[in-house]
Amino acid sequence: MIDAPGLTHEPFPRGRTRPLFAAGLGTLGLVALLSLSQPQGHPPRLTSAGDCDKQDVNGDTDIGGRGCFGGAALSSSNSEGSTCSVPGLPATMQAILARGPSPLGVSRGIWNIYWTKDALLPPCPYEDEIQVQVRGSSVNPADWYEAQTRGAAQAFDHDPGLGDDVSGVVVAVGRACAAQGFRVGDEVWGVTASATGDFRSREQNAYAQFANVFCKLVGKRSPGAPVSLEDLGTIGLAGGTSIGAMLDAGAPWRPEDNVTLAVASGSGGTGTFAIQGALGLGAARVFAAASADHFATIRSLGATPVDYHTTSLWDALPPSSVDVVWDNLGAAGTAQAAARALKRNGLYLTLAVGHFASWQAAGTGIGTPTLPADGVLVVDGKPIVARSPSVRDEATDSVRIVALMNRLIDAGLMRPVVGKRYPLCDVAAALDESVNGHAAGKIAIDVPPVEGWSIDDFLDAEVRR
Repeated sequence: MIDAPGLTHEPFPRGRTRPLFAAGLGTLGLVALLSLSQPQGHPPRLTSAGDCDKQDVNGDTDIGGRGCFGGAALSSSNSEGSTCSVPGLPATMQAILARGPSPLGVSRGIWNIYWTKDALLPPCPYEDEIQVQVRGSSVNPADWYEAQTRGAAQAFDHDPGLGDDVSGVVVAVGRACAAQGFRVGDEVWGVTASATGDFRSREQNAYAQFANVFCKLVGKRSPGAPVSLEDLGTIGLAGGTSIGAMLDAGAPWRPEDNVTLAVASGSGGTGTFAIQGALGLGAARVFAAASADHFATIRSLGATPVDYHTTSLWDALPPSSVDVVWDNLGAAGTAQAAARALKRNGLYLTLAVGHFASWQAAGTGIGTPTLPADGVLVVDGKPIVARSPSVRDEATDSVRIVALMNRLIDAGLMRPVVGKRYPLCDVAAALDESVNGHAAGKIAIDVPPVEGWSIDDFLDAEVRR
């Protein structure tokens, strides 16, 4: 079992900016923007990795300077006070960019995004940023709406990028990050600012070969870690949200606590990370709803699966036998159904509130639960505590949660379950897979190496400089 020293469990105070691992995976409150404008054309869909090198979509995109991650707003206000770029890096990169919202909203096959080989690299990082050569990313439900609304989220003077989860190798370090011990060549992983709802002029997007990232939102990969740098790029948002929820539920637990956890959807990203996080932080047992196809995965993580096709998880569990319910699905009526299995004053934690509820309802049509304002729900005379995960302080708890996940990973207690992989050029197909809702674990985005440029040569040059 891993302990978690120094992590706070209190709800996030009012008045602060939205942090990493906020309640409900919150990154966008922009559902109304889905119907604001018509798409401006859609480049040809890329359908396989082989298509990445065969199809030229740039002739239909009018990239030019508008493809720059940053543009005038960034370069005029960065830490150097002028336009700058990191020496030794290529001039352009592959990236996924967004044109604007689609009037169809979250709809499979209709993503107003495109892949380009000619996006400009981010400018020099701000003092509190690092720049990384991206090695891996993944798809989260938050990316559904970013793909549909990002172009209308602000008055961008260029087509913005996408992507929350990130892993990569540091190629430039802002002064404040250097003071915190970050160095060129470090392998890091975590999330970009997009995952925090921070849409200031600093664009940080992981669906690209290079990205600027706040150093407070990433951690260093441990030497010899059992998870590859590429796969670490699938953990940040879903892993951090799930581990944060376990901390809200009282983890780390002692053996005498004998905690039982039930997970509403065990085979997805937040489900697989919650199972591992709960057991790694001292839970005695975990039950998880899943289809029979995913039983082997659920069991390999240490949980007991229940086939939701044949029986409800809440009916399969003995009455009043569960201490904590992690409702990462959010179907209407789940709180009331789960109350039967929960102990008196047990905890029901759900993601399906706030922004995520709107995404979930629009994307799947399954509805969302309603939580009482005072956080206490009484079902058949039994009170349970029903709420969403706490919103955390990005400057303190977010850093510590990443450190805690590193400890779980290094101890062999947590790993990403990667169900499918897609190349960067085919993010649209990865989004389709995610919206479909039946992917096992995480959907990884593999970011290719830069043609004609080597990170090893770059780091050698840095040593000689």
